[in-house]
Amino acid sequence: ELRILPIIGFGATSNLEDLLYLRGVDAAFTQSDVFEYFAKEKGIGNLQNRVHYVARFPMAELHFIAQNKYKTLEDLRGKRVSFGPKGTAASLTANIVLERLGIQVEQVYQDHRTGFADLKAGKLDALIRCAGKPLGFVKDIPADAGLHLLPIPFNEKLADYYTLSELTSDHYPNLIAPGQTVDTIGVPTVLAVYNWPKNTYRYKRVERF
Repeated sequence: ELRILPIIGFGATSNLEDLLYLRGVDAAFTQSDVFEYFAKEKGIGNLQNRVHYVARFPMAELHFIAQNKYKTLEDLRGKRVSFGPKGTAASLTANIVLERLGIQVEQVYQDHRTGFADLKAGKLDALIRCAGKPLGFVKDIPADAGLHLLPIPFNEKLADYYTLSELTSDHYPNLIAPGQTVDTIGVPTVLAVYNWPKNTYRYKRVERF
């Protein structure tokens, strides 16, 4: 006997902003690394005490689609890379990962459709998406498109938020040879709730949910 009203959000950061500031929002889907983004980009700290994670959902994988001439992330240093629209999962995670790996790129923020068109036209060097595998548009990239998936090295600099994951030929047969894998990172999707004072009306409503 609990009615749930879903609201379409604009990405991981926007969803958490709605949880913090939009009246009537009790829970939000976001990512495990979103606190770091808010602390660095918006100067909003102490979120660990204001927001709690109550459930973990399947991973989203970071996809770096690049022209074939680039073999490693290091090769993209100084290159034009589409991060998607600001505030989306790709822009959030890619910023954190590249900063921690010490790789600076020319960041381009645009919708994913425009970004993919620019990548195919040679106006971009790479494009980043962060979503559960397999991604439909990546799976549909022809084998002769001159594009491939770059491996993302996993190390202790990423271990606090992310896990090691991989992309295989089963996921992307046009881009990965049979039996081969491409290392990437998994980004936990989480359900977050506001940390209301215990036994208040809003606390009890979230607890019931």
